[in-house]
Amino acid sequence: MTINELIYFRAVCKNKSIRKAAQQLFITPQGLGKAISSLEKELDCQLLLRTSRGIEVTACGQAVYKYSKEILGDVNSMRSEIDKLLNCQDQEPLYIAAANGVIRAIGAERILQFKSNHPRMEIRAKTLADYEVEDAVYRGDVQIGLTLGPVDREKFEADLIKSFKLMLVVNSRNPLAKQESLSYKDIKNERIILVEDVFKAHHTFVDNCRQAGFEPNIIMGINELAHGHKYVGQNLGISYSVDFALEEIDNAKVKAIPLTDGNNDWSIYLITKKGEKLSDTAKIFKTFFLKSLIKSRENG
Repeated sequence: MTINELIYFRAVCKNKSIRKAAQQLFITPQGLGKAISSLEKELDCQLLLRTSRGIEVTACGQAVYKYSKEILGDVNSMRSEIDKLLNCQDQEPLYIAAANGVIRAIGAERILQFKSNHPRMEIRAKTLADYEVEDAVYRGDVQIGLTLGPVDREKFEADLIKSFKLMLVVNSRNPLAKQESLSYKDIKNERIILVEDVFKAHHTFVDNCRQAGFEPNIIMGINELAHGHKYVGQNLGISYSVDFALEEIDNAKVKAIPLTDGNNDWSIYLITKKGEKLSDTAKIFKTFFLKSLIKSRENG
């Protein structure tokens, strides 16, 4: 049983919905479902019932909900006392900016764990477009940014967090859906649904098309990958996605296909302004975050 599992369970109970709780926690419904199943397996009882009316909490679930509040309260009290001993209670709030989709890609549980470990360290996070994250860090509005590459190394210190690959998403009725892989030349005459140009993936995609010898026919701009999945399902055009978001795709309507050429990296970096002195809270957060990712890679 983990602290995060109890936090996740309480969120589902409060929202009466796996989907709403997952949105609140910045994780996938599938990931949240696995956490609840793990908790049920360890306690050897059913905590939630999935009905046509939504989620209902069983008698065992109600007991867990009651005691989890006390458990998490004790954990926070313990962490507060530790923070006092470490003289961390008077730190300024840590301001973080994350590019759209990044928190979900790397796992919100890391930030939740940090908050649990350091309850008196206040974190204020906001979601922005890629370039807006870099602007916020460079201006000093935030100390830490979680954004997509490439990163200007003359302006920022950058640590690679995680990498994914862009894939094309096509409607199952599109002839391209019969292919197991595609090149950019294959989509020359297709209608493209693409993120707006405030996102780096937009420019990566357009550059790849130009290198293949054509200008993409962009018919619609979007702000989230899920919107692209939806419109492709309606057969309005083709779009793209990345590995972690494929769980959302309706496989009966949409197919994700790997690309064989071009630069298709979707890489996440933790950035700070070059030469900027970090606050103690920012240093603690950065160290914790990078160590947790190294541990994740070793275990994965």
